[in-house]
Amino acid sequence: MVKRWREAKGMTQAELAEKVEVTRPYITMLEQGARTAPSLSVLARIAAALDATVDDLLKGGQQMVSFQQVWQRIRNQSGHPFHLMKGRAFTYSVVEEHVVPNTTNHRIPRSHFEKAFQLVPLTSTTPVQHLRGPSYIFAILADLRIRQTDW
Repeated sequence: MVKRWREAKGMTQAELAEKVEVTRPYITMLEQGARTAPSLSVLARIAAALDATVDDLLKGGQQMVSFQQVWQRIRNQSGHPFHLMKGRAFTYSVVEEHVVPNTTNHRIPRSHFEKAFQLVPLTSTTPVQHLRGPSYIFAILADLRIRQTDW
């Protein structure tokens, strides 16, 4: 959580440690998972130093990546196989800002992916049931090629 935010700010471990008033090894241990439960006051100071909120850090900072970047990943994976939760394989194409799976007549608008992106990480299709093609949206956004290490 901390490393991604620190690197996004172009900050070294030593610089962050100085701002937070902890040692550089302490920051290293946090980033490597050797120290997993910093005090709330340290977490608040880390968040402030990184121009983030404690909530951002605890959620893993999924909004560090923009939707535009995620949409480009979706476009780049067009034609590659994906799998629905129950294992059914599908591919898709991107046509006029819509994802068009090869196994349905749905044309899923980019705006629906953008709405779903605001809800990541998703653990089921329930939060996106109000969108067109929720199973496809979930399968695409949950795939490692799309989410990478962002959520």
